[in-house]
Amino acid sequence: MVLNKKLTYRILSTTLLMILLLCFLPMFGGCAAGELSSLRSFSKPYAGEYRCIEATLGKKDLLEQYRSVDLVLKEDGTFELTAIEKRGKTRKAGGEYSYDEENEFLIFTAKFFGKNRTKTVFIQNGTFVIEHKIVGKNLVLKFRLGG
Repeated sequence: MVLNKKLTYRILSTTLLMILLLCFLPMFGGCAAGELSSLRSFSKPYAGEYRCIEATLGKKDLLEQYRSVDLVLKEDGTFELTAIEKRGKTRKAGGEYSYDEENEFLIFTAKFFGKNRTKTVFIQNGTFVIEHKIVGKNLVLKFRLGG
């Protein structure tokens, strides 16, 4: 009977200890699960090199003048746009970007003529379109991940 009491006591204490650990361990883990970002935000699947597959200003096809127009979204939250003309001249521009995970928007910020400009675009299946009005004409740039 004494052996049975010891075994019962040991099982009860072990069970109680496990329950206490399960209840209190999340408090002392040093990591609040509610504050963690999602896997999508962590892995940044939107980062990478995008190729411009369509560029128009009004009815004019701008890609006829360029060998390539590439946009690189870097892991550190910066972007770099590189346009190589058919004559060989390279033009570069850059700025910062962020990603709105809830709405699947890319938000670009860049200095343009001394002022910070922001452009928000919807990204879907690795493709997004930037639209902007220049001198009364619509500039449309369509980018696809990997080109």
